Parts: sequence; structure tokens; C-alpha cells
Amino acid sequence: MPASLHVRTFHREDRDQLTTLVNVHAAAVIPGAVASVNTVLSSLERCPDEIVTDPWVTERTTLVVEGAGRIVAAAHLLRYGSDPDVGEDYRDTGHLGWFLHHIDAGEQSMAEQAADLLMAACLARFNRWGVRSRHADGLLPVPGVYGLPDQWPHVRAAMERAGFVHSGQTEVLLLARVADLPAPGPAPLAGLSVRRTLGAWGTRLGAVLDAQEIAFIELDTTLDPPGTTRPLHGHGGCLRSGIAG
Repeated sequence: MPASLHVRTFHREDRDQLTTLVNVHAAAVIPGAVASVNTVLSSLERCPDEIVTDPWVTERTTLVVEGAGRIVAAAHLLRYGSDPDVGEDYRDTGHLGWFLHHIDAGEQSMAEQAADLLMAACLARFNRWGVRSRHADGLLPVPGVYGLPDQWPHVRAAMERAGFVHSGQTEVLLLARVADLPAPGPAPLAGLSVRRTLGAWGTRLGAVLDAQEIAFIELDTTLDPPGTTRPLHGHGGCLRSGIAG
């Protein structure tokens, strides 16, 4: 292990380099999506969008690997409480909220060493916390970047070397500019109309037939918190749809 690499806790003066590390990973997933320094710093203190799980967190820490004055890797760790009101799946668990490291041309071996050094420190922290199980995610403070994206094979490799295995579902995210979408055609059913209302997630467009809503689409336009740049320089949003029944 190069003597110049060492793990330590995050310091506020690391904020610019940490933000760069976050943004290069985010942009690999969603072109043009970046977070400001303040957004990244705020996300280390709490995750207000996670209204259910965030209050269950009892401890947070961010670790970095520094080499020759440069932040080459970083990870954000969460410890969930053991109180009865904490969801069973989260109770007394430790989570890698995200785990990131640079890839330098011609320095793959050193990059992997930095990642493994950081991972060892993360697992040691989980051991000190005494959590019953460990989990990993890639939830960055940028809309649409979570889980373990295909664009991060180096992160996946580091997690697999540490013994993490995939479980649960796989999601496919589709991104397009509204202007590139095809124009709507004629109504498929006679008497079908569209009603615009406020839904649980944002604007709700309901398909109404015989005074009954038979299907809907909700457009969440609140995915761009202050301090993030909207992907593709347009309005960020997420569609949620369903069939009324």
C-alpha cells in the first residue's frame, strides 16, 4: 500500500474535492447533472427527501482517502437505530450511503488500493458500531442517482471484493427531453378526456371516462432541489402512472 494513502474523517476544507468526486460519478449516470458544494455538504448532515428512513439514522460519518493532498476516494456511512419504531429491515444496521473513488489513467492498481483501504475502514467502523448487518447504496444528492448504477463498474468491483452481493430489484431509468417525445394521437376511446389536478406527488393527469378516472399519470417536478443543475438543461421530473381500480 503506498505510504502516501491514508484514511481519515472528512474535513470541511475537503468540500470542493468531495463535490468534484460526487459530480463526476453523477454525470456518468445522468449527463449534465451536478450538485453544488452546499448541496453535498447538506446531504452529509441529513437526507430530508427520505422522510421515513432519515429520522431512524442515529449516526453519520464521512470518510475520505487522501493521497499527496488529493481526495481520491470517499464514503458516507449511516447507522440506523435499534428502537422499536425503526423499520425491521433497517433496525440496528449499517449502510454505505455511497462509496466513490477516482479512476486515474495508468493508475488502476493505486485506485483499487485506495478503494480497498477505504472499504476496510468502512467495515471497521461498522464493527465498532456493532451493527447486525451491512448494506450498500449509491444515493447521491442528485436526482435519479441511487442504487449501484451500471456506469460505476469500479464501485461494484470494490464492493464485491469486500463481500457485498446484489439482492432485491433491478431498475431501468429512462431519460428524454419532452420536445423529443412523440405528439399525442387521438383519444383511443370515445368520450375519453383528461383532467388535470393536484396529486400526491405533483401534477396529476387523469384519464376520465363516464365521469370516472380510469388511469392517471403524476409528474413530480420537485426533483431539482436548490443547488443542483437540471439534467439536459431542462426541467427535471419523474413520471408515476397507474390504473384506477
